[in-house]
Amino acid sequence: MNGNPPGTSVTSVIVINQEVGGIVVVGSSEGIVRLYRNFDPVMEQGPVQMVSAFRALNEVIQLRQGSGVVLDWKQSAGTLLVGGDSRAIKVWDAQTETQSLVSFLSCVSS
Repeated sequence: MNGNPPGTSVTSVIVINQEVGGIVVVGSSEGIVRLYRNFDPVMEQGPVQMVSAFRALNEVIQLRQGSGVVLDWKQSAGTLLVGGDSRAIKVWDAQTETQSLVSFLSCVSS
């Protein structure tokens, strides 16, 4: 179990910092990002451990078949890009653990 409330689902999974053991970053349809370590039983001793969690997207648009949270990690910059079912793409700085930039997308109706 990854801690999601009932009715939500995991929508994105990436592995970051693989050269130093790695962290699994999990995005969910509720807009929450969770980080886990000790995920590889071959490499790690001990249970899987959640090391951090935060609300990456405040305004998640509820869609019948949406994408939830979509993640991309930029190792060289140490930033996590977070988008998905939202009108914003947020950039999170891993060093300071703060949001460093927000790009708002305009809605286009056809």
